[in-house]
Amino acid sequence: MNSLAAKYLAPNRRKKALMKQNNVNDLFAASVINQKAVNQTAQQALVLIAVQATAIVEAQFGFATNEDNDDINV
Repeated sequence: MNSLAAKYLAPNRRKKALMKQNNVNDLFAASVINQKAVNQTAQQALVLIAVQATAIVEAQFGFATNEDNDDINV
């Protein structure tokens, strides 16, 4: 008598089933929040690495990402 219907027929089993379901939902929500925090941290780290790599390339090879040529027409 371990079926889903049996759990809902007996009140004690129903409470236990609902408690288990709430715990699972809480764990799922916590894992989603945790995953978002990890992804955000990983993205920030990747951006910092990309900025450092760009600075190294500019310093070694003389590439400039922002050119400000002053053209004076007389």
